[in-house]
Amino acid sequence: MPELAEEYRDRGMIYLNLECFRAALFDFQAYLKMLPVAKDADAVRVKVVELQGTASRSTELDYKKEECNGSLFMVVIAASR
Repeated sequence: MPELAEEYRDRGMIYLNLECFRAALFDFQAYLKMLPVAKDADAVRVKVVELQGTASRSTELDYKKEECNGSLFMVVIAASR
C-alpha cells in the first residue's frame, strides 16, 4: 500500500495508462482525500469525473481490471529487483 499521497497519484496514472479504470479511480480518490489542496488537485478531480463515467459504463472493465492488477504487480516486482 502506498504511504504517500503522491504514490497514490502516480500509481493511479499507471493504472490509467493500463486502462485499469476502476483501480485508477480508487487511487486518484485516495490521493485527493489525503491531499485535497495539492497543486494538481483540480486536474486530478477532472480525471476522477471522467473515470467515474468510464468505470460505470462497462461491466467488461471489472474483468479487465483484474487482469491489469495482476500484470501491474508483476511489473512492480520486476522493477524493484
